[in-house]
Amino acid sequence: MFTGLITDRSQVIKREPGETGFTIYLQTPVFWKDLKLGESIAINGVCLSLTKFNSEEMCFFVGHETLKKTNFAGLADGTTVNLERSLALGDRLGGHFVLGHVDGIALVTDIEKRGEGLWVSLRIPRNLLHWIVSKGSIAINGVSLTVNELDRSAGTLEVFLIPETLKTTNLAELKKESVINVECDHLVKIVSQQIINESEHADL
Repeated sequence: MFTGLITDRSQVIKREPGETGFTIYLQTPVFWKDLKLGESIAINGVCLSLTKFNSEEMCFFVGHETLKKTNFAGLADGTTVNLERSLALGDRLGGHFVLGHVDGIALVTDIEKRGEGLWVSLRIPRNLLHWIVSKGSIAINGVSLTVNELDRSAGTLEVFLIPETLKTTNLAELKKESVINVECDHLVKIVSQQIINESEHADL
């Protein structure tokens, strides 16, 4: 479980292909002194298990299913990624509940500078739209954001990136045609499924 509040960033060192996916190597953040094998870490919003590490690099295995649903296939050496370690009991929940189970990818269609921040427009897969609500939460590359505008007919939404978000995450590097990971709000998914279940029960 995560919050969508990015604590650190890292860079891709290399990728090693395998039969069922690939192993990705990232630079270990300087202050991460208490890592444990097998712990869950969100990388661009994707929950992965730490398989090996030292003071210089961390290793994670990325399977084919993850490659199909995320932007990991396009992560080149040197790419900056967002990092968040999983919640511990007693931690403050400052964003929203993020599971690290990315639902799909979105395309940046427009970026507009507004004051110190950025207004970003995204094209969202239509199969995800029923899990998105205006003024609700969404995780983009693991970053907890508010859906400012939603156009279901066009399949687009807009978010505003404040200066602090631009300073602490890789969203400052977005440009038109960038591909980003999207995880819809889990609470909306639960409510949506409950409505579907009640509708199906009423038809019996």
